[in-house]
Amino acid sequence: MKIVSWNANCKFRSKFSEIDALEWDILIVPECENPGTSKDYRYQEWAKNYHWVGDLNYKGLGVFLPMGLEAKLIDHNPQTNKYFITIELSNGIQILAVWTQAGDKRSVGYIYQLWDYLQKNESIFDWDNLIIAGDWNSNAIWDNKRKLGNHTDVRKFLKEKGLVSCYHAKDKIIHGNELEYTFFLHRNPEKPYHIDYVFAPERFISSTQRMEIGDQTYWLALSDHLPISYKLNLG
Repeated sequence: MKIVSWNANCKFRSKFSEIDALEWDILIVPECENPGTSKDYRYQEWAKNYHWVGDLNYKGLGVFLPMGLEAKLIDHNPQTNKYFITIELSNGIQILAVWTQAGDKRSVGYIYQLWDYLQKNESIFDWDNLIIAGDWNSNAIWDNKRKLGNHTDVRKFLKEKGLVSCYHAKDKIIHGNELEYTFFLHRNPEKPYHIDYVFAPERFISSTQRMEIGDQTYWLALSDHLPISYKLNLG
């Protein structure tokens, strides 16, 4: 199963054909329009099987699935600045789509929102079959910005549950020491960061496969984020 995540930086209705070239099985798109209210006919036709959450119809979080793939909504948190969607596929695999954002205070923004969501919803997850992916807006280099619920806190919590980063696991890369980037502030190649992730149970992660990150030159013309993709080994 190939999971792809791409923050489309809005106007996804005019970009979805680009991401289709990655031949995804599960697609997570922060900053996309609500297909249910979009007036773009092509986008409506393309988005036949999806879940979406957001306060603004032109800028929310979407999870898109191929036609025929059944997925029930387990839980979602539509509170302001909290964009998460949890679904369960017919084979028991759970997907938690993530888009963290700034909060009213720095201490409760970005990665803290994921920390808080995981703590409050711990009992609904099947941790042996859970995949977490999306735009976390987080990296260990910013750990000192909050005392509780920073990037390392979340990573350690997930490690205890058996989940690890697909990107970091292959070459045993230390969080905060990434040499490949997923986001460029204001699309500036001189301001790169690694802030998008796929976490999964270790048994789903191949010892030979690396997470793919989209070509910088091509994708920066479309968004400030590059798409990330990983083909999970579900056995």
